[in-house]
Amino acid sequence: MVYVWIILESRPAPTVMWLIDSTPAPQYIGEKTDTHVVVNRLELPHVRRKHLNTTFKCRASNTNLVSPQEKTVRLELNCEF
Repeated sequence: MVYVWIILESRPAPTVMWLIDSTPAPQYIGEKTDTHVVVNRLELPHVRRKHLNTTFKCRASNTNLVSPQEKTVRLELNCEF
């Protein structure tokens, strides 16, 4: 499973953090593709039942003047036999 957050036209470049259930995620990959685009990916290679209802949040900030921008998703699993 891969989550991707793309940030366009941000000056200064943002600081991006991924959180899994409110804990910083060490397995994210940040890339700067050109002068105005930042791409961050969170990769979870093996999704298991223990990930049911896990929240994944990406938080970006480039100033202390406003609150960080955040996007959150919650993982739901369905089992079919």
